[in-house]
Amino acid sequence: MKKKYIWALVFGIFILIVPTAIYLGFLIPKLSERYNILMASAGTIGGGAFYGATLIPEKLKYGKLLKTAVNSYTLMCLIWIVQDFLPQILGCIAVFVTSFIIFRVLLGVYRDGRRKQENTELATEVARSITEAIK
Repeated sequence: MKKKYIWALVFGIFILIVPTAIYLGFLIPKLSERYNILMASAGTIGGGAFYGATLIPEKLKYGKLLKTAVNSYTLMCLIWIVQDFLPQILGCIAVFVTSFIIFRVLLGVYRDGRRKQENTELATEVARSITEAIK
């Protein structure tokens, strides 16, 4: 009797996971070529940066100028990636948010149904105990 409303929870989890996974399943192959080029470029640039960092004198290695350069480069790469993949990122976020809203609604249905069942069982027990007390 307690598993009557479990369908709402299972369906909610299904709706939360499946659309996002399908979206990413179609999205990742489309982005793979651009992403591979991006990662190869980052690897080449990162290797050059590592070699260049080994040549920096020890007293300048931990200076503010180097930290500023590293932070600027990281920020530039992040802005470039977000700008390049912005429509895809927004689409994925929209699918996930929609799925999450539906999941929350179905979770509420599950909780309300479970509460209704508990109230019904409690009312039945109270009625049974009252009838036994009257006898």
